[in-house]
Amino acid sequence: MLGPISAWRDHNIDGLIPAIGANRARRDIMQRETSRNAKAITIVHPCATVSTWAELKAGIVAFAGAIVNAYAKIGQNVIINTGAIVEHDCEIGDHAHVAPGCYLGGEVKIGEGSLLGLGSRVLPGVSIGNWCVIGAGAVVTEDVADHATVVGVPARRVR
Repeated sequence: MLGPISAWRDHNIDGLIPAIGANRARRDIMQRETSRNAKAITIVHPCATVSTWAELKAGIVAFAGAIVNAYAKIGQNVIINTGAIVEHDCEIGDHAHVAPGCYLGGEVKIGEGSLLGLGSRVLPGVSIGNWCVIGAGAVVTEDVADHATVVGVPARRVR
């Protein structure tokens, strides 16, 4: 349904996916509406590939060309955008956004609410903290602390 959130009350809604790229706003809407008994649903585009051994929580959107491999764990209300690759054994926290063309090597951990910019890469085994921003095209070669912003190749902290 398109329109203002206030109009939702006038309709019988089967499920909820807040189509908002801003992670905090998406989190706030999801939390408020599910506390009012709205059901969070998961949408996987028919051209996305999700392993039967991956674990997806409610409220996930996986866009066309996205790949989620075996034993990946994707938290609630996460966006796996067009052409993003989430390799084996990755863990993505609630409310994160993996932008188009991102590649996560095996065993990567992404914290709650983090944004991985367009075309960024995270090397295997690297951890990204909560509420981080990874700049477009960045290559993350080492762990990133909570609330940090990193850019470049290799990625360096700028905030």
